[in-house]
Amino acid sequence: MHPRHAIVPLALACAACGADQITLCSGAIIDPRSIPLAIGESTQVTASYELTNSCTPPAPLEELRWSSGDAAVASVDSITGVVTGVGPGTVEIAVRLVGTPGSLGTAQVVVFAPLFNRIVAIRERITCQDLSCSVWSGNGPVGIWTLATDGSDVRLLRELRYPDHPRVAPDGRRIVFDEWDTLYVMDGAGQAVRPLLTGLQHNWGASWSPDGRWILFAAGPVANKYQLHLIHPDGTGLRQLTDDPVGVSQAAWSPDGSTIAFVRDSMANNRQASAARLMDTSGANIRVVSGDSTPFYGRLPEWSPDGTALVLISRPWVRRLVIATGQYDTLAAFDTNRPASWAPDGTRILVSGGDISYLDPTRRYPNNGFPLLAGLGPDSMISWSAFYTPKP
Repeated sequence: MHPRHAIVPLALACAACGADQITLCSGAIIDPRSIPLAIGESTQVTASYELTNSCTPPAPLEELRWSSGDAAVASVDSITGVVTGVGPGTVEIAVRLVGTPGSLGTAQVVVFAPLFNRIVAIRERITCQDLSCSVWSGNGPVGIWTLATDGSDVRLLRELRYPDHPRVAPDGRRIVFDEWDTLYVMDGAGQAVRPLLTGLQHNWGASWSPDGRWILFAAGPVANKYQLHLIHPDGTGLRQLTDDPVGVSQAAWSPDGSTIAFVRDSMANNRQASAARLMDTSGANIRVVSGDSTPFYGRLPEWSPDGTALVLISRPWVRRLVIATGQYDTLAAFDTNRPASWAPDGTRILVSGGDISYLDPTRRYPNNGFPLLAGLGPDSMISWSAFYTPKP
């Protein structure tokens, strides 16, 4: 079960102090005010009295005790205020004096599960102009959502301006995405969002290294003239990998962490300019992987979990490249400019663009492609980028 990721601000009450008498403080400040807490982790919660109105604390801080309204979601040590997550959800933390029933202050803590075995997607609310929704406009809110791999349990993580390309870290607790040429890293609860300042323009198409230590992305001083770069999730260690005269499209990291696949952005009519390429993670040893003499304009490569194949978008087709032979085959007709995403167990390939569908790698066009989450549905939302999240 995955929670509804929401943090409710701290609510506390402190008695007003009378000017003609000594007044005891009846309120407390709880810090941190909100805590995104992953299952299995714990955190220390502290409390202090509000003394701005010259109130006199009714007792030493040592006499404060902690409690939770839902012990099945999280437990709270009544002496130290340590909160330990035991299940996904939210839990209200209250502080009170020993021997008194009333709460001096409350806060809500989010306890969220890592984003494993799910799908993360960009969804946009649309306005239907007729009952069949054959005519619609897409000017509504855009957000990052998650859903179960069978298309159920659709949950909003966060609404943003215009996010794209959300990828979940191997530990399931962070998401990298791009928005208006800037990369952002967001926690798995959809709460803390911070820009990943690379110092470069036009940052997009980020993905994680298998060990979670690096983020691979495309960026460039001129739009559509991208080069591949690496950076740590904390914004340090920026490194440029490619220096291609025509630019490089979005790339993908091999499951074993040793190789990066990419496609040049040139649409010139020759195999060397358009074929899929591999390189070491240092940027060295660039080689063409395609052995097909026919020009191929596939883009947006994604690795199979076993590292033996790439799936690429070649509008209006989704095609697969077997690395050992350098040969392509067509999996399905699905016209999209978003990457496909291979399920961690290798049994499905996710494609998105209005609808979210999946492909069976063992089947072939034209009898391939199964709807998972339809666009223009009763919730009046369409989906764009969609990716499988990691497995535990």
